[in-house]
Amino acid sequence: MSNKGSNLLLGIVAGTVLGILFAPKKGKELREEIKQERQKGGVGFDTIKEGFVTMGREIAGSAKEVYGSEQVQRGIDKAKDFASDLVEDGKQKAGKVAKKASKQVVKKAKSVAKKATKKAVKLSQDATKFTKKRIAKK
Repeated sequence: MSNKGSNLLLGIVAGTVLGILFAPKKGKELREEIKQERQKGGVGFDTIKEGFVTMGREIAGSAKEVYGSEQVQRGIDKAKDFASDLVEDGKQKAGKVAKKASKQVVKKAKSVAKKATKKAVKLSQDATKFTKKRIAKK
């Protein structure tokens, strides 16, 4: 990680910790819990960890609530419809391209077959002439 990335990460962590410690009511309770943990010989990290876990649970609950909201579900449905429309458009365009390519292949195959037929007729005529000459010499 670059120095800027490390500094950013450190800033985020420090800001979060300070935000937890100095939040109005919960921060006051948290500081008291840290103080009690330190008096018992701890460093205070367990209390901070519990704060993060609680905050994570609250964020997860909020995220579930938001995801389940009617507005978000309508947005998801719109996105699904849009994606479905894109897929259908893609299928139609692919079908048109395949049909055009197929026509070009058939046209080229007919051209090649026509040339091959002419070549075969020419070879047959040459073989007939050769055979007639051989028979005439005998």
